[in-house]
Amino acid sequence: MFGYPQCNLQGNCPNEKVLQYDPDTNRWEELGNLEMPRSYHEVVEIPGYFCDILENMATTQQPTTEPTFEIPPLESLRTAALIVGGVDVFDVADRGNANVELFGCPDATEVSVRIEDYPSTAVLPGGTFIHDEELGDFALVCGGDLCNQEGDLTVCNISDKCYAWYPNDNSWTNVSSLTTERWKHIFARTRDLDNPTSDELRLMTIGGSATTEIYNEEDGRWQFYRNLTFPSWESRNCLVQSGSKIIYMSNDDVYEINLAKPTDGDTFEAELVSQLPPNLEVPGKCAVLTIDGYAGE
Repeated sequence: MFGYPQCNLQGNCPNEKVLQYDPDTNRWEELGNLEMPRSYHEVVEIPGYFCDILENMATTQQPTTEPTFEIPPLESLRTAALIVGGVDVFDVADRGNANVELFGCPDATEVSVRIEDYPSTAVLPGGTFIHDEELGDFALVCGGDLCNQEGDLTVCNISDKCYAWYPNDNSWTNVSSLTTERWKHIFARTRDLDNPTSDELRLMTIGGSATTEIYNEEDGRWQFYRNLTFPSWESRNCLVQSGSKIIYMSNDDVYEINLAKPTDGDTFEAELVSQLPPNLEVPGKCAVLTIDGYAGE
């Protein structure tokens, strides 16, 4: 759990604590601190060798075009977390900030390079890691709620913009946008229902809209995939992937979305399956990561 909300009397809720869940003891334990208090940020799970690329850059004082070390197979990689944005703790209007930091580098790798700021101050975007053998591996962050000051008013609009972060030169690049504006969404991997003979997992985005989208790796663009029926989006909700299903929590209700069985082949439907325990508050957004063998929110 990275920077969970803990509100003060002014209504600002950022926190810098990082917790990890130990399934053996069924307890949350404090793992460390972020560089700054955060809430409504995004946590992107990235391969740990990104840390080595950045530290190599700090040593050589130049971008890394080719790694000077052997990259292990993706399925065996230990992971770190790229923490993007969140509510600006010093902004009375609770607008976002563009700060990015790295947490949880494997083998306690010390990364002295400051991560370049995210190009947007949108809060509650979605992010994921993409393995690309031609362009190089990168972190992808899309969407979010972007607020700007216009006179005495704070005007907010949902974004469809996407940016890719490449560790080799520590830079963000504007890439193809989503087909629709989204926030509080997630990225998931699923088999392509339009290509049933393939076992390849495709990247899709779900949440924040009545549609889902799928990523075309050949041209790096998003395209409409399936419609989505769900209860109205509350201010506090949470989506996580569990195999071929998406678990959606809103207020006290828990819904299940089966990615393998859309209704009439065209629509994913959210089915109410249970309720949360009393006094358990749903966060504004959540994600499941694996860092050194533990799952984190």
